[in-house]
Amino acid sequence: MFLTKTDLKVLIGFLMFVLGGISASLPYNIVEDVSDVTIQKLLIPSVMFAAAFSYYAVVVREPKRQVWRIILGLIVFLYMMTLVFLASLQGYLLLWNSGVGRQTNVMISGEVTKLDYPKVKKLLNSYVIEVTPSDREQVLRMIVPTNVYKVGDSFNVQMKKGSLDILYSF
Repeated sequence: MFLTKTDLKVLIGFLMFVLGGISASLPYNIVEDVSDVTIQKLLIPSVMFAAAFSYYAVVVREPKRQVWRIILGLIVFLYMMTLVFLASLQGYLLLWNSGVGRQTNVMISGEVTKLDYPKVKKLLNSYVIEVTPSDREQVLRMIVPTNVYKVGDSFNVQMKKGSLDILYSF
């Protein structure tokens, strides 16, 4: 199996998009968890990107495969690429939030009410805490860099609210 010039262009474009999206989400110290928003707003574009990429990778690259292999390859590749595109688009969403439009300083004060820590820390896993601010009823899910928080701890952080109303701090 060899790579053509078209294959290299597609692969390099894909890698640049993914690395750009993931690197855009790395500089934040504490950021509001926007995975629910990302799934609600960006699932359809992610599936479309993933479908196009999957079709190219499975059908165009190897058109003489058996039908069941093509179908299975499309299903598996579509699922994996949708997750990759969602993660990348989430990074671009955070980049847009912090780089474009009005930014306002906000003091978040409240109590940690729930922890969502992975059992074993792996690459790209995150520590998530739920904070109930003293001046709001809405619970905030925050991605934090370490697992030092415990339920009942006070959470007092100066943050910024970006143009998409996502809280973050560097």
